[in-house]
Amino acid sequence: SPEAEGTRSRSIVRRKLPPGSRSIALEYTVFLIDEVGNQRAVDPVEHTFQVGDSFMVRIKPQDDLYVYVFNEGPDGVRTCLLPTRDERAYFARGGVEVALPDDGGFFSFEPPAGEQKLVVVAVPEPTDDMRRLAGAAFQGQSKPLATGGGGDGAGREADKALEAIRGRTEQGVRSRGA
Repeated sequence: SPEAEGTRSRSIVRRKLPPGSRSIALEYTVFLIDEVGNQRAVDPVEHTFQVGDSFMVRIKPQDDLYVYVFNEGPDGVRTCLLPTRDERAYFARGGVEVALPDDGGFFSFEPPAGEQKLVVVAVPEPTDDMRRLAGAAFQGQSKPLATGGGGDGAGREADKALEAIRGRTEQGVRSRGA
């Protein structure tokens, strides 16, 4: 069957996994959202996003999975976008398509402009160890993860960004993002 424009397929192959491990599969599509709420599927590899662009990600896991979304901004700071400090990991049922974020909002690119990495991580069991999960998501690179906990400046900056976004939500604009 022909794929929708902007849909990327990945072949998942099981190769020499440790004993007791199993592979998981997750289909995804990125949708660009215009100023009136229209959605258009885009290829995130080919499309160049601009500051202010809004988007959402639709996923369809093949198994029941817990979903986390991480972002690495142009300054190298990593943030867990989903779940936020006050939320639990999103539980996605196998075979059921869901939109992320899951609250009817969307992600938006905020200044400064530059290369950003958005990584969706799906695991069979929930975890509270965001630093370890981010390390795995970004292939073990050792940059810090800005978290809502602790007293680090990056965590406070992430909290401020989330509070600003929530403020916009109360004004009728539903958005989430770093």
